[in-house]
Amino acid sequence: MVSSINYLHEKSGIKMNVLLKHISLNKKKYHEWVKRTGKPNHHNGKIPKEHWLTPEEVSAIIAYAKEHYAVNDYFIKDGYRRLT
Repeated sequence: MVSSINYLHEKSGIKMNVLLKHISLNKKKYHEWVKRTGKPNHHNGKIPKEHWLTPEEVSAIIAYAKEHYAVNDYFIKDGYRRLT
């Protein structure tokens, strides 16, 4: 996106402030994008990894899920979202 905006700015000769206003993009947001150019996105922050849990924690999670996730006559007691 930054490269497209820069391209438009260079080819059109329109001042950057005017161009950003015309495309309804806040100057602060544009400069945040410029700073992040070339860096990977980390949308969701830290996502727990399997190796972060102890064997005891894994066992407790499995036991809890087995106790609360029961399918009886097409009825699910608690789904995966509620279990989380």
